[in-house]
Amino acid sequence: MELGRYLEVNHIKIEDFSKMIGASEIMIRKVIAKERRFSDDIKLAVLKATRGQVTLDDLVVESSDLKQREPAA
Repeated sequence: MELGRYLEVNHIKIEDFSKMIGASEIMIRKVIAKERRFSDDIKLAVLKATRGQVTLDDLVVESSDLKQREPAA
């Protein structure tokens, strides 16, 4: 299950989840938006915090799938 869906279904705020896994809210938002990737240790924390409902495969984002930020004007 994708992380954003997991948080929605379980009524968990990103703020609360960030404290559970030791990552910033901004990082979680960017991962959900496919703008960033979690480090391996945070991926394992997500796996543990979600009791496997969000799998390591769910957290894999290929470089080609990462959304690029538009340059500042």
